[in-house]
Amino acid sequence: MNQADTNYPITLAAYDDYNELLRFENKVFKTSFTKIMPKLYRDKEKCTESHIVIKDNGKIIAALAFYDTKLLLGDSEMKALGIGSVAVDKKYRGRGLMRTLLEEADKIAAEKGAEVAVLSGYRQRYSRFGFERGGIHHTFTLSNYFINHFRSKKKLKFQDPFSSADLLQKCAKLYNSEINRWERKETEFSDIISTWNLDSYAVFDEHRLLGFLISERDEIKDIYLSNPVDVAEVLYAFAKSKHRWTLHVKVTDFQKELIRELSGISDEHRISEDASYKIYDFKSFIEKMLKYKAKRTELVDGEVSLKIDGRGIRIRCAGGVPDISEFDNENADIKTDAVTATRFLTTGFGIEEFNNPVVNAWSPICPVSISTIDEV
Repeated sequence: MNQADTNYPITLAAYDDYNELLRFENKVFKTSFTKIMPKLYRDKEKCTESHIVIKDNGKIIAALAFYDTKLLLGDSEMKALGIGSVAVDKKYRGRGLMRTLLEEADKIAAEKGAEVAVLSGYRQRYSRFGFERGGIHHTFTLSNYFINHFRSKKKLKFQDPFSSADLLQKCAKLYNSEINRWERKETEFSDIISTWNLDSYAVFDEHRLLGFLISERDEIKDIYLSNPVDVAEVLYAFAKSKHRWTLHVKVTDFQKELIRELSGISDEHRISEDASYKIYDFKSFIEKMLKYKAKRTELVDGEVSLKIDGRGIRIRCAGGVPDISEFDNENADIKTDAVTATRFLTTGFGIEEFNNPVVNAWSPICPVSISTIDEV
């Protein structure tokens, strides 16, 4: 493993670094970040305040973006740090600069009180820094058989939500009416739904707003409806109007009503891990996620103890109410490292040899999920 080169200073980006930072990251990733990530790059001050950089003689040679967010879980919230745009100049690779960036991101997370960090990236690239693929999302495929055989007399219309400030605000309010969601502030909503250069559509039945969806060609990345029962009508009308003969619809594990409706009309249903996570506070993470889960399903009573990198966490459930506590003795039902524990807690996989029926009934203990739109 490469040792970090400490000869280069690491700092928060300065306001005057904005143009150089953009040129550097656009060159490394061969893209335009102001177009694909306006929620972070469009505003000069916000962009620089959300980047750490490493310089050599005043020139940026490595950078990392971080994004404050929250996972809202009913009446509780979890502080999170989105991490992305991790870049090192080609000439400086192999010197441990990525490790330096990610260790600094850990310090920022600690300062902000983040309980978890999330990034999209390859497992092999980030697992050695404590990140692991986890969480659950669902992808439903609707083939041309659905599109050709579904019958509807409704004439749904699709409108650009940016066509009026009032319509955009209505879409934001619809999203924010979800009980479980990642934070999307109304003041930032337009930039958030523009992430990754995707196409946005508000859906109308006559003059009644049904919801909105965000797509990239034949893949729907985000969909929120006032009434999930309308999803078949909406997808049929979208496929017809946009000449899509196959649709892949991605939803988070939080969208249970949509999952139920989509499972009744799709030809294929695939469950996948959705991002890479790093849990900083396992006790808080488990406590909040399991409390959320207990509200949507009845938990089996029982107990399990975990040692995660030597830290003891006991999970008890009595009368369907979870209780999470810490302990110091050496005995534990499961002893594992943080990376393996992250996958096990968020997906139910990773510790296959463990066959506790109570834990299997709870699995996944922490059903976290994130939309592509909310990633950095």
